[in-house]
Amino acid sequence: MNTTRAAYCPSITRWCLTKPTKSKTSSGQYSAWRWSNYRIADLRRDIGVVSRMRKFGTEELDRVLERLDFINGRFFGLFGEAERRIAFQGRDAFRDEHEETYSDLLAALDLTASYLKLLKDPPDEIIPLFRRATELREALRFVMEEEDERFVYWIEKRGRGTFLQATPIEVSEIVGERLFNRVETVVLTSATLAVAGGFEFTQKRLGLSNPRTLIVPGHFDYQKQALLYVPQHLPYPNSPAFTKMAAEEMGAHSGAQPGARLRAVHQLSADAHGARSRVARDRLSHAAAGYGAAQRTARGVPRHAELRVVRDLRASGREWMFQANS
Repeated sequence: MNTTRAAYCPSITRWCLTKPTKSKTSSGQYSAWRWSNYRIADLRRDIGVVSRMRKFGTEELDRVLERLDFINGRFFGLFGEAERRIAFQGRDAFRDEHEETYSDLLAALDLTASYLKLLKDPPDEIIPLFRRATELREALRFVMEEEDERFVYWIEKRGRGTFLQATPIEVSEIVGERLFNRVETVVLTSATLAVAGGFEFTQKRLGLSNPRTLIVPGHFDYQKQALLYVPQHLPYPNSPAFTKMAAEEMGAHSGAQPGARLRAVHQLSADAHGARSRVARDRLSHAAAGYGAAQRTARGVPRHAELRVVRDLRASGREWMFQANS
């Protein structure tokens, strides 16, 4: 954990995690070494803004930042334009082929950090900017040069962004060191913690030793109130056509149980309103629960509507809920 970041957190002795099944993913992401062209662009922009606000900008600083920006663009241009997410194989060969550009980028980050460090009477804003410059250099070095077999190294190209990352494979030691061994009490609650009626899998993946465990029986009669339906012809959830086609599919199957109502809880996109009317014609009672205050305000679906759906589902033996894009 970066201690400079942790210093901003209050002293905590008890944590309650309601989505601990995501702890492994979150820990891996936090502990990963990340690098992207956006991070360099953000650093350059922030240094420029602070230099104008605090009036320490000079022509020399402008040249330093312009070179950083230029080398950043040239380096990431080496990864091409095609969108993809692949393993970063052949890193040694990549460095040998593009040694000059790679070395220039390291040097540009060093020069930027040195300029900030040598400022006389620097404002407080310089400290985090200097730290970011040094962290970015180390992240680039780690992703490009480290041979730690506990990490996987990969490239993602998305839009105008290029992302290089080294992610740890096993995070139990990390979670134990940074959370469970530091906090007096940690409570993990989730509907998916137990596997095959036990917690052994979760304990191993998260590095838990001798926890107190409890499995609380479910409130629902799943045999009567659950239906698993996997349509093979729908597009991926990120497709613009997914929401409308999913709503139409729900409408087509709303009569799967005589007299039953089908409640849908999922995040709608702006183009789904036409599908909603189709769903209504097919006797589909549709409660849309968007996430985020802006979405709930724009669509007029407050949080209590989502809770009411779940309450009704529990109380009625003829109520069905369809969860999409979860």
